[in-house]
Amino acid sequence: MDFSASIFSDLKDKDFSAQGLMVLEGRITIEKALEKGIKLVGLASIPARAEEWRTKLGSETPLIAVPQAELSRIIGFPFHRGSLALAIRPEIAEFSAISACQAANAQKPWFVCLWDIADPSNVGAIIRSAAALNAGGIILGPGTADPLYRKAIRASMGNVFALPLFSLHEKTLEDLGSAGVYRIAGALSAKAVSLPKACQLSRGRLPAILLVGNEGYGLPEKVLSACDLEVFIPMAGGVDSLNVAAASAILMYELFA
Repeated sequence: MDFSASIFSDLKDKDFSAQGLMVLEGRITIEKALEKGIKLVGLASIPARAEEWRTKLGSETPLIAVPQAELSRIIGFPFHRGSLALAIRPEIAEFSAISACQAANAQKPWFVCLWDIADPSNVGAIIRSAAALNAGGIILGPGTADPLYRKAIRASMGNVFALPLFSLHEKTLEDLGSAGVYRIAGALSAKAVSLPKACQLSRGRLPAILLVGNEGYGLPEKVLSACDLEVFIPMAGGVDSLNVAAASAILMYELFA
């Protein structure tokens, strides 16, 4: 691919996933991707940072210097992060009991599964919290936004590259129980127990998966029936729910930190 700034033209409306590519915005995100071995197709930088990037990237990665105003004009919105890169997407493996055992052996025996979470900003925020709390990986259920879409990457502050990514199907979720994987569902159901009680019931039950679902209608009944425990966060009267990213962070911290 010939790399030029025009690749980013009208960036708001572009999706590079079909080409096996993703967009990285800003120095921190790009550096985190490089640390994890992500290969860049090319990088556009404001002139003031171009030489710094050339030193980091060497001569093999295409690099172009573009004035800030011109970069904003090309991509179609004010852009103040100074650097924009196109990179090759990492592969997403299918989750299995072997994945859980490997993570447990590496002292990261718990995962977060996102089911039908369509907002990429929520996906990125959950990934950021999971990375901060030492999760073993992120599991992507059906209907979940692409964690390698630029908004999700940005919301994760590049931490999407710090965790393994997995896909998961309902049948696999059912089978994990017989392999000793404990499955905890965040839910506002009649069977759900309060978070303090759930902490007692789940203590030492590892490896484990925390499943969180769509803010509007939660996890599907088939998913709930495959889980070992359902948990809710006690809240003050008049408040019936939290943003899924906030709720996920609370559950992760209390259950696993």
